Amino acid sequence: MPKRPIARRRHGTRTTSSSTSPIIATRCGESTPPEELQFRLTKFDNGKHTTHRWPQFLPDGKHFLFFATNHSGDSEHGIYFGSVQDGSYKHVLDGDSGGQYASGYLLYHLQSQIAGTEVRSPHGTISGDPITVANFVEYDTGTWHTTFAVSQNGLLVYEPGSKTLGTDLFWMDRSGKTLSQVAERAFYKGSGRISPDGKTARRFDG
Repeated sequence: MPKRPIARRRHGTRTTSSSTSPIIATRCGESTPPEELQFRLTKFDNGKHTTHRWPQFLPDGKHFLFFATNHSGDSEHGIYFGSVQDGSYKHVLDGDSGGQYASGYLLYHLQSQIAGTEVRSPHGTISGDPITVANFVEYDTGTWHTTFAVSQNGLLVYEPGSKTLGTDLFWMDRSGKTLSQVAERAFYKGSGRISPDGKTARRFDG
């Protein structure tokens, strides 16, 4: 099973997960005994969740965030706050994808936006009402993933768009000028293919 992107902390430990596994931690130090290189940070509780994914370390290197849900859709899904030291974790807030921490705020997907809520790192306690940071951010319902990243100095990068609204296809020339609309708005997968003569295009629906 392909691994999800990893989160690494400064103290030589990184976390990773697959689509149907808990969060796994790996110690990166050369002096670590082989039997202690990997260990589980989370576990599935009585069928509540079937996937833990999108882990991210907090700056202290002792706590991390991750997203948990059930593939059936019937679960306490959302963003969780965990401890590397004792393996405990708790539900922070409801959500449909992973969250990221920066500058005292937890950033997460809310409808078609990126919202930010103040969070106290040692305890994972949120406070105050969410504020809108960005609108119409790309979200993949199939993997519960929102396409954004944030640095610790507060710089946010994201992919604009929304698959939930569908996609329009247009012909454009090399200068970027729109020539005509190719097809009606729909849900497309992949980039499609253009015929050698440049007159037709193949699209992928999904």
